[in-house]
Amino acid sequence: MEIESVPPPERSQSQGERNKNAGKLDSIRPSLSTNIIQWNCRGLKINLLELTLLVQSFLPIAFCLQETHLKESDNVYFLTHK
Repeated sequence: MEIESVPPPERSQSQGERNKNAGKLDSIRPSLSTNIIQWNCRGLKINLLELTLLVQSFLPIAFCLQETHLKESDNVYFLTHK
């Protein structure tokens, strides 16, 4: 089984550069069904586009997010997952 990894955007990148790099996800195709995604996102709010693209591209049944930097007062909902 092959496991492909998407490198996180560098901290020095601007939002525009991150948006350009997000298109690189289109070239990644799993050889087997990808069921679970694990990602150290280092801030969910600034990487929400990348997460959305990952979920849309791989259609995981679950995803595990580390270092979201969310506060208890932040309400985050994913329409595709409970």
